[in-house]
Amino acid sequence: MDSLCSSWLPTQTLILQISLIFGLASPSPDSQAVKYPSSSCTLKRTVGTSVQLTLTSPLDPNIREIEWNWQPEGDEKTQLLVSWKPQIPNPDWYDLEEIYKHRLNLTEMAFLSIRNLTMEMSGLYTAKIKFNSGKSNEEAFRLCLYDPIPHPQIQIRSSSNTSVWCNISLECEIPGNTGNLTVTWLSQGLSRHLEQRGIPPNSRNLSLSLPISHVNSHLTCVVNNPAEEKNATLHLEDI
Repeated sequence: MDSLCSSWLPTQTLILQISLIFGLASPSPDSQAVKYPSSSCTLKRTVGTSVQLTLTSPLDPNIREIEWNWQPEGDEKTQLLVSWKPQIPNPDWYDLEEIYKHRLNLTEMAFLSIRNLTMEMSGLYTAKIKFNSGKSNEEAFRLCLYDPIPHPQIQIRSSSNTSVWCNISLECEIPGNTGNLTVTWLSQGLSRHLEQRGIPPNSRNLSLSLPISHVNSHLTCVVNNPAEEKNATLHLEDI
C-alpha cells in the first residue's frame, strides 16, 4: 500500500510552506543551566561528565607553588582546593566537602581534573602560579554546566494529502526538562528555493506543505544546548 504522501507527481516550482527551518526555542523559566553569558564560559559540560583544566603555562623550574581555588556560581567566597609544590611528591589538598573529595584529581602537570560533574560544581576555577622570585600569575577557567539533553523524537501530529500536496504537522518532542534548549529543523532532499525560514513562537512544531514529488526526502530535528547536541530524523516517504 502506498504511503499517505508517496504518490508521484512531476516536479513543480512550488513554494514549500515551512513554519520553521532554523529557529530558537525560548528558554523556560525553570532552566537548570548555569546563568552565564555564553561568551563568558571557558568550558561547557553536561552534568555527569568530566573535565580537565589544562594550564597553558609550562612547568617552569622557577615555579615555587601552584594553588588551585574555586568560586562557586552565585557565591562570593573563594574556596582553596589544592596546593602543588615541585619538591613535594603529593599535592596538598585542603579540607573539601565529602561530595567533592573523590571527584577532584591533580595530574603530574598540575592540571585539575574533575569527574562526575554536578550542577553545583559550576563556577570560576583559578590556578595561582607562584614563582621563587615572589612574582605570580593566574589562569582562570569559567565552567558552565548544563543538564543532559534527552533523546528527541519526531511525532506526527497530523497529515493529509491532495492530488498535488502533502500536508504534515510535526513536533520535535523532548522528554523531561527542556529549558535552555535550541531546536533546529534541517531538511535534506528539498530544493533550497523551496525553503522558507522563520522563527515562530514554538520552534518545536513544524507545519509544511510540499509537492508530492518532494516526499523522497527527510527532516531532522536537532536539539542542542551549549554543551551537547542530539537529533532525530524522519523519512517523509515513510509517513
